[in-house]
Amino acid sequence: MPSIKPWFTILEPDEYLCMPWKNGLGETLEIHKHEDDQGLRYRISQAAVTDDGRFSDFSGLQRTLLLLRGQGMTLTLQEGSSVTQHELLQPLDQASFDGGTLTDARLHGGPIDDLNIMVRANDTLANVLSMTAPEICPILSEAALLCGFYALETATFAVTGDMTPSFVSVPKGGFIEFHGASPVQLNSGRGAWIMIEKGRLDSRT
Repeated sequence: MPSIKPWFTILEPDEYLCMPWKNGLGETLEIHKHEDDQGLRYRISQAAVTDDGRFSDFSGLQRTLLLLRGQGMTLTLQEGSSVTQHELLQPLDQASFDGGTLTDARLHGGPIDDLNIMVRANDTLANVLSMTAPEICPILSEAALLCGFYALETATFAVTGDMTPSFVSVPKGGFIEFHGASPVQLNSGRGAWIMIEKGRLDSRT
């Protein structure tokens, strides 16, 4: 009798892979990563930022950054003579920007933790939603390469249909990956819903 694939996989914080920053000034907890013959296609990671400074150059990648903990930070992006700022002040505030843009971070009152989603800009999209229970989660799309949820605090989910178990709990700081397209509801907690899909950045317009 063939085995039935569970409708979810949970990663706990102690399972994340610790990796040095590209600029050597810190460390990243790597949650999920996929590479192919063209290199990195997407990566989800968590990092502690302790000082003001310049971000590493990730040209060719689109970044989405979410504040997890701390007093917040200001991101200043400079492209030629054009300067743009993003204020991340509350948990789950987010900013999306080109990883090759000159980017500086200024902390507000001490260290912060952030969640970083990077995707290859020429063929991959990241749709990232801040969610607070109770809330129905988006349906997994046919173009999805990965669909998951980072739990800012302990979270519980319910799925409709005949799958077992129909309820699951995700620990604070944990990540749940969903398999299949059954409707899922966030019953308690809050965090970031992340769907990584096939597509080009310019397909959003």
